[in-house]
Amino acid sequence: MQFIDFCEIVPLKDASIKEFAEFAGISKQTFYNYFQDKADLMNYAYEIGSQKIVEDMRGSVSSLRDGAVRMAQVCLRNKKFYTQLARYETQNNFIQHFTHRCELVYQEKLAALHGAQIIDNRMRRIIHVYSVGVCTYFVEWIRSDMKDPPEYIADIIVSCLPLCIRKLLEPEDD
Repeated sequence: MQFIDFCEIVPLKDASIKEFAEFAGISKQTFYNYFQDKADLMNYAYEIGSQKIVEDMRGSVSSLRDGAVRMAQVCLRNKKFYTQLARYETQNNFIQHFTHRCELVYQEKLAALHGAQIIDNRMRRIIHVYSVGVCTYFVEWIRSDMKDPPEYIADIIVSCLPLCIRKLLEPEDD
């Protein structure tokens, strides 16, 4: 994606919409036809990078682990971009978006396996707390220069999976 390439050249915090539009060969108006602001574009770039990973997750513990490994690998391949993304603090920032997306993935995978009724208020809150923890840990890994291998990160994330969620996912792991 052009925005990731752009962030290799221009630091995210310094990048203007005008500069990006020129880099991408579009007008500022065209940019604003698709995005509210720079944060919206950043989140879109993450979505594009994670879309196939999320689609491939079946809703099992091993599949979720594989997804975490693959997402960490994407971050490593685009290290400069994701490091900037994790440090960019603004309204509608990556951390908030990533946490919300993580919650939706867990809700969708559990609902696909057990029906939408499984996602009651209690389960929604458990998923929220877990997602906040996962995303905080993942973002800290990004901010700390991604020194630990993706498999290690994924193992930590899976080891913290709440028991009630793990039990709903494990039948598919047999």
